[in-house]
Amino acid sequence: MSEPCLVVADYCTWAIQRKWERDDSRSQVLLQDKIASETEIDVSRNE
Repeated sequence: MSEPCLVVADYCTWAIQRKWERDDSRSQVLLQDKIASETEIDVSRNE
């Protein structure tokens, strides 16, 4: 059985990732009042 808090954290990060990478904010909107901040990371500088 998975740890419930890890399942919640995984869902939250998945929802935010989906918003930024696929421009799909459906899941993130459901969590929006619980998210304090989001930061876009510029990965092109690391390549």
